[in-house]
Amino acid sequence: MKLSLALISILISVIDARRSNGFLNSCDRNTLDYNDSSGSNDWGTLKVKCAGVPKFINLQSCISNSNGYLVWNTENGHFAETCGTCKIHTSTLNSIKQLRCTFCFKPGGVKRLGAAINLDDGIGYEDGTLICN
Repeated sequence: MKLSLALISILISVIDARRSNGFLNSCDRNTLDYNDSSGSNDWGTLKVKCAGVPKFINLQSCISNSNGYLVWNTENGHFAETCGTCKIHTSTLNSIKQLRCTFCFKPGGVKRLGAAINLDDGIGYEDGTLICN
């Protein structure tokens, strides 16, 4: 029982540490903008002001589509190729900033509606740069 409580305590600490590294602790959540225009050079790019300076990160290198769900994946991103109409969304329940897509394709071409991912869970801000965690 003591080992289980210790393990739970460690897991909570790791989760809290990851959240504290989230970029929204350092950046202005009201300036978030996502480019969903597939014909542009910065397609898939998230823009936000941090300390008053515009910062950019291409979410194509951070997020992938896994069976119709958006997941953090820095090795094989490219979600925007199989997901459509993606925008920044603020959860009304807890004000969490999400990237929400109207749909993402599952294998076989079936659409899964309403894919979303919490941005602060996978993007950090270190030394003035936005990074994929």
